[in-house]
Amino acid sequence: MKKHKKSTGLIILVASLLLAVSFMEIWMVSGQARKQTNESGAYQLETVGGELESTVSNAENLTMQLAIASREYLDDRTALEKFIHRKKKEVIDGKTGAFNVFIAGEDFAIIPDFNMPDDYVVTERIWYTGAVKSRGKTYVSPPYQDAMTGNICYTVSVMLGNGSTVLGVDYTMENIQAHIAQMYKNGSHNAVIVTDEGIIAGCSDKMFIGKKLVDVLPDYAGIWSLSKNAKGVQKVRIKAGFLYENLFAAKSGNGWYLIISENDWDLYKDSYIQLIVTAFLSFALFVIVILLYILAERNRKRAENALATKEE
Repeated sequence: MKKHKKSTGLIILVASLLLAVSFMEIWMVSGQARKQTNESGAYQLETVGGELESTVSNAENLTMQLAIASREYLDDRTALEKFIHRKKKEVIDGKTGAFNVFIAGEDFAIIPDFNMPDDYVVTERIWYTGAVKSRGKTYVSPPYQDAMTGNICYTVSVMLGNGSTVLGVDYTMENIQAHIAQMYKNGSHNAVIVTDEGIIAGCSDKMFIGKKLVDVLPDYAGIWSLSKNAKGVQKVRIKAGFLYENLFAAKSGNGWYLIISENDWDLYKDSYIQLIVTAFLSFALFVIVILLYILAERNRKRAENALATKEE
């Protein structure tokens, strides 16, 4: 009887150890998965933000070069207009993403191919006021809907030496959009660039560009509001089918907001597989131990019955 109790206690101990090891493994893998989530979100934000900053920096360099070149024509309005039209053709033919070059002052404006409405006041436009406030440094406007083309764009402008004339260059979001599309070509993730007014300026899904975030991606509106009112990277989880979607957001320069989403399955696929294999092996070992115990008990009872019969 004592031997039987010892074997039963041993089986219980082994089973308990197996369960403890399984729970420990699950806890460790879950911790690694949470850490992987934060690292992945921060990396994706850094990658998209880096591409964004690089593209904007190139746009600033081009705009400054055009501004410097335009100074020699400031005293000749006809020559200045020819210069602006020539440079517009050159930038369109290039791969900079620029689609318009223009210049304006308090009493004039040269904006190629634009029928200026009566209520269009140059000195009140954001690209003009922003450049004046920047005092000779390049000003990058937040993404906005262009009045001439209707497309989402941003303007880089700079005030020239006379203190009242501003040269500006309009840029599309195509270079940034191409990078986002390349990053998220598998369709399981999402990246969104949102303006301060809540307009989507860039997105891995092109059909959302130019629309309001709250209308087409209402689940993203919450983290966008968080990123507007807090510093650093913000993170939330939203329900997406049977799993969750992890959202990361941060505010970039010049009124740009970046939102990155990572699906649970894509983030934790390796961890999920590891957990499933661990759980299966632990369960299999547990079943084997129980079966061996049952088999041992049966053999013990048979031996006891055989011994009793022999004694009789």
